[in-house]
Order: sequence, then C-alpha cells, then structure tokens
Amino acid sequence: MPERFILLTSLSILTFFLLSGSRRSYYILSLIPGIMIIAGKTIRDWLDNPVSNILRHVLFITAIIFSFSGLALTYIYIFLQDFSHIS
Repeated sequence: MPERFILLTSLSILTFFLLSGSRRSYYILSLIPGIMIIAGKTIRDWLDNPVSNILRHVLFITAIIFSFSGLALTYIYIFLQDFSHIS
C-alpha cells in the first residue's frame, strides 16, 4: 500500500511538470526521493531472492564503477581547471 502511494505521488508530480508550460530542471528534484524509495525496495526484494547471488555481484560491481566514476569526476573538476566553469 505505501508503495502505491509513493508511485502515484511521483507520477502525479511528473505528469504535472510535463504538462506545465515552464520546464525547469530543478522541478524534477521533487521526484528523486519517491523514485529512490521504490528503487531501494525493488533492489531489496531482488536480494532477498535465494537465487540472487549473481545479482549481488552485479550490483556490487555497478556500485564500485559508479563510485570510481564519481571520484574521477570530482578529481577532474577540482584539479583540472580547464574543465571547471562558472555557471
């Protein structure tokens, strides 16, 4: 039941901003908590499955790749001034 509420709330926010005339990227930030809750519950359900040993390894490798990518982008932004800009 709570999953349905979170899903309906997220979809209604998405629909509202898709139909509105002004499109600002920061309006979408209100969708992130609901989508992350749904994604977390889905991943937890997958990991509770007894045949999910391969899935655990795949998720771990994916998390490592994203972590290293984030660290690399942070390093590039901080130490390589050619890629940083004033916005």
